[in-house]
Amino acid sequence: MCPRESSSSLVEDAVHRIFSAINDGIQGWFNGSVPETDEAFGEITRAVHSELSYVFTDGASSVDGAFWLDLRAAWGSNTEIRIATPRRYTRLLLEGEKVVVAEVIELQSGARAVARSRHARRTTLLFLKTREAEDGLLLWRIHESMVPQEEAAGFDWVELDER
Repeated sequence: MCPRESSSSLVEDAVHRIFSAINDGIQGWFNGSVPETDEAFGEITRAVHSELSYVFTDGASSVDGAFWLDLRAAWGSNTEIRIATPRRYTRLLLEGEKVVVAEVIELQSGARAVARSRHARRTTLLFLKTREAEDGLLLWRIHESMVPQEEAAGFDWVELDER
């Protein structure tokens, strides 16, 4: 393995670790398994830029951190939601001097805003590199799209089923 591949693998691992922790926190917030406190909410958002912009699967968007206000108000509102981001579906698309772009597949069930009980999302993430963040990356942009059911059927759903 050449040094570049090793470095890319480390960045890809960091992306997966960060995004999985965010999704675990969001799942816990929605289902009420984490306390409804400023400290718990801060843990969910600590690796996220305060001006996060989010494009949802239907094309709607939330800019300048507004997503977090909506999430904050939704504590305990969906006890059925489950989110998994298996490592094997995370891939680094670009590592620049100041940014990292990656793609992940999110497996979900119980999301009330989606008609299908189980579905997959292809999510593109843009991180800013910063020394202030624990892993050196701060999530700045999220863009989601639904994965066609035929393709999603081929994914390994074990991690979601274990949640």
